[in-house]
Amino acid sequence: TNALVTHDGATAGGFPHVKTADLAASSGSSLMGANAYQTQSDVNAERVSIARFGAIPNDITKAAINTAAMNAAFAESSNVFAPEGIFYFNDTVNIPLHAQLVGAGKIITKLQYTGSGIALNLAGGYINFSDFFLVGNSTAPLVFDAGTTGIYSPVFGGNITMENCRFQGFAKLIDSVSQGGYYFKFYNCKFTSADVLLSAISSNNISFFGCAFSDFNSGIQSFGGSGGPMSFFGCAIEAWSGVFISPIRGRKLELEMEGC
Repeated sequence: TNALVTHDGATAGGFPHVKTADLAASSGSSLMGANAYQTQSDVNAERVSIARFGAIPNDITKAAINTAAMNAAFAESSNVFAPEGIFYFNDTVNIPLHAQLVGAGKIITKLQYTGSGIALNLAGGYINFSDFFLVGNSTAPLVFDAGTTGIYSPVFGGNITMENCRFQGFAKLIDSVSQGGYYFKFYNCKFTSADVLLSAISSNNISFFGCAFSDFNSGIQSFGGSGGPMSFFGCAIEAWSGVFISPIRGRKLELEMEGC
């Protein structure tokens, strides 16, 4: 005899049945947190604010606290929000795979690095940044601290998207140690005041849409441009003191520029 499945777990046809809600983790994820029916994938999908972990804006003396808060946020969730304000931080923030860092706007959310090394360290690819301003110690044109890096990818890093962001005031804005650069896409971003824009990029499809570049000593340095193209659409490029693109000898670069 076929038993009837009931929504409340009551016995039907002589057989006990599990409540529908108890199957929340049937996809294989473990149940997590205060909500008994929340899976780990649910937790990762939730956007958590760095303020929840104690981040305090507009106070340079809280730089160490803010560093810890940002790292704690990424340890709990791959989807992190930085609210309005200037959040000073003095050490590396580690960004995991498949992560998002979202601000309230590239004018009103500023992440200001006061350290002397790497600001944001990427564990790999599939990273999305949007709506914040990442800046080094100085906001003056062509002033930056030697040895500082804004975004660093020590391992293979592909499929990285940055939208409505601003990056300023580092010796190297983006450095991927010849490992990254695969399907990088930048939309409506502004890059300014650095020694090098992109360093050690092995490019396969790097695209800039509506971006602005100014006040650099070097552009794209040590570029191993195989399998491109590198594309610039509707971009503004100005105030450059050195070479815009410096490829590795023997490499061929497929370069597209339209409406710049």
